[in-house]
Amino acid sequence: MDPSIKNQFEKMREDRMESRKWTAFFAVFALVCMLAMAVTSYSQKNSDLLGGRKTVEQYLHSNFTAMVIILGIFIVFVIAVFKTWKGIKGSIYQFMMTIFAAFIIIWTGSAKFLAIHNITDDLNNVRKITAAEYVLCQTGGDTFYLGFEDKGECILLVIPEEKYIELKLGTVSDVHTDNDVYRLVEDSEYGGYRDAELYCTPVTIRYYFNSAIYEECGFENKGG
Repeated sequence: MDPSIKNQFEKMREDRMESRKWTAFFAVFALVCMLAMAVTSYSQKNSDLLGGRKTVEQYLHSNFTAMVIILGIFIVFVIAVFKTWKGIKGSIYQFMMTIFAAFIIIWTGSAKFLAIHNITDDLNNVRKITAAEYVLCQTGGDTFYLGFEDKGECILLVIPEEKYIELKLGTVSDVHTDNDVYRLVEDSEYGGYRDAELYCTPVTIRYYFNSAIYEECGFENKGG
């Protein structure tokens, strides 16, 4: 075989090996970041949405666990880069995968840090408001929702069945089309909700804003 052709094949083989090595390098850090996200996702999916403060504390603990995982893998990343970085002598694959790994670690860590900040704010400042209008709806006959607007956001909380029955004693609004929460619930994009109704009796609500977890509610004249 011509030496130049042989050298080209050798170069191609080395490039493939280098590419695979640094792709695997990135994959390790990406998988750990995915694990950290899965910890909080699992916590949310298996939480008691009527658990109040206890549920919010569960969210905080799962995010702390995820943050510890991220900090651990960040330390490993720094050590790995320190030991393998070759600067301009390194391959393009090393440069690209190192940047990608750094990005996903920083992005995941920032998301967990923000979540911890928001959940801590919830625990320190349980929000209490009086909504002039509210929406009631349900899914499957055993999950009941209270919807209202707060801080320009449309909030939909899972509430106990007894509160759902109590709030159905409010005054049904004559006009539904001006309420954003009602329109969102009725929109086909938000399928699964049924028996949606808009009420215009003031209701006092205590809940955790960032975590969207119910604490207490009741008609204004009965206290919250």
